[in-house]
Amino acid sequence: MKAMVIDTYGKVPLHLVEVPLPEIGENEILAEIHAASINPLDSKIRDRTIKL
Repeated sequence: MKAMVIDTYGKVPLHLVEVPLPEIGENEILAEIHAASINPLDSKIRDRTIKL
């Protein structure tokens, strides 16, 4: 499956990588996501300008 990944903190762009499907446990489900977004908070977390 494809995933957008942040490898390091700082002003580096996200990049698209192929990752293996996760193994599903007995009491878990796998949801297929058709749309997602990145909001300004994600950028601030990546740049370390906000603490969680």
